[in-house]
Amino acid sequence: MNIVTKCNQCGAALVVPLVDGAPWPAISTVCQKCGEGMMCVSMGSSTLNNVDSGSKPPLRRDTNERTVLLDPLANNSELPPYSLEVLNSGPSRGQPSGIYSGFLNRLAPSIIAGEIIAERGIDGISHDDLVEEFTVRSKSISDAMTTFERINGISRGQRISDGFPSEASSTSSMLIALKTTIGSNGRQWLASGGFLRETGALVSTDPDVSMTMPHEKSDPRMKMRRPSVRHGDNVTLRDISHPIFSHDLSERLVNPSDTYFPLIRDSIEDNGIPLPNYFQDDLVRSLLEYISNNSPEEYSWMCDIVRKVRNAPITGWDSNTYASNNANDLIENRGEGTTRRWRNSRGDDLADVYVLASTERAMKGKIDYDEIMDHSYNRLESHINGQLGGLLGRLKEMGVIYPVKFGRKKNFMATHRASWFE
Repeated sequence: MNIVTKCNQCGAALVVPLVDGAPWPAISTVCQKCGEGMMCVSMGSSTLNNVDSGSKPPLRRDTNERTVLLDPLANNSELPPYSLEVLNSGPSRGQPSGIYSGFLNRLAPSIIAGEIIAERGIDGISHDDLVEEFTVRSKSISDAMTTFERINGISRGQRISDGFPSEASSTSSMLIALKTTIGSNGRQWLASGGFLRETGALVSTDPDVSMTMPHEKSDPRMKMRRPSVRHGDNVTLRDISHPIFSHDLSERLVNPSDTYFPLIRDSIEDNGIPLPNYFQDDLVRSLLEYISNNSPEEYSWMCDIVRKVRNAPITGWDSNTYASNNANDLIENRGEGTTRRWRNSRGDDLADVYVLASTERAMKGKIDYDEIMDHSYNRLESHINGQLGGLLGRLKEMGVIYPVKFGRKKNFMATHRASWFE
């Protein structure tokens, strides 16, 4: 049978099938179209075509023996009439993203952008001047640090230069750097985005710019607020003297030396992979405090990953199964206490987002009906892998963890800085 849920504000409807033996569907209680109304049960309706109510959809396994989730639509010749207007209700449908995406695997570029802004004082800096200066400085840092890292045998994945586009880098590399640091597309400010903007560090110099939440439909419990930045506005830092921007990191990166960036001792012993100590203790402590204050859910997840690394055996923490295990859990138990870390900017459970997006693809004939749950799982797993890769990159950059060799795999071990998370 089907149940029909309707928004009590805008009337958007969603038809959900109930199949004997399948998991209870997890449907968001908040309308995905208007973002304000509640999805309420409207009525029950007829039995789906070709469904044998006395049978259970089979479990299928792939070559790796991973359990493939029950698909309530596997035995049906056609899909139920999901509302397309609900599925297509926002820019992040099916493509959830946030401040700490997989592209933000280094914090140094954001710090450098902040130092550039701080150098201009309270008068601020224009968008074009900031982009121009960041581009010049990024290329200088990339050239200097690439040479330093090559001389010291620093392998790809451990290099801080990875975060700074060079003269030879593609245009897209610079655009990614600008988007993830200051929220710009190179020509003007984007509507949102960028570590400095979304965490409230970058502000307009115009005192009349109204204060807004980071996202229009943000969780009202989020207390962090930032001013919007309009096209043509000069920008400055909310706190020019903040310790994050007071360590002359630009000077150190443009003129690197073994004194500035000594190798982490543990990383050159036993099976360690050499990793420079890029950030001083004070800078790391300031960053952790800043992230804790402005992105508590991210900080909580960071603590969880560091805890796993600290509690790992002597061979180190194997991160390779983290995404698959969590994707499986999130889809099987979607809607049941999912933290904001695995929700999109509007607060929707990512598992629900991907299942609905996969259902739409099936309705359009782009995937088979019995591939909906597998497709949802694969996309969620890829998303979590990207987020985890970004976090591990930032933790290495801060000298909290370092990579170790274990056979043909690369695991992670904790440094003394991991104890700061207690």
